[in-house]
Amino acid sequence: MFGELNNNGRKWKVDGKDFPFTRLKELGEGHEFIIRGLYINKKGKYDAHPVAISNGIKVDLPSHLTEKVEKILASDEMCEAIEAGKCGAEVYKYEAQGKECYSINFKDL
Repeated sequence: MFGELNNNGRKWKVDGKDFPFTRLKELGEGHEFIIRGLYINKKGKYDAHPVAISNGIKVDLPSHLTEKVEKILASDEMCEAIEAGKCGAEVYKYEAQGKECYSINFKDL
């Protein structure tokens, strides 16, 4: 019952606790990866932001995806699809306020 207060109430099959963090820029535009889990990092240097757990890495996602990730975490159906290996992402690059930025598009696998 109280365990639901941890990790947004989700315990993923893949424990990414010891995985290194990677930024989207390091992965590069067009890079595709499978999502094995998601959570909101509230201990970061900046605002709370989402993190994707993938194969051997944790990927810092931009804070503008926080609401989408919260929606995913609130959906049993979407979380079950992640557990079944049916969720992926593709990195894309865009410019905002004169800066090069990176984000992802979620993909059905």
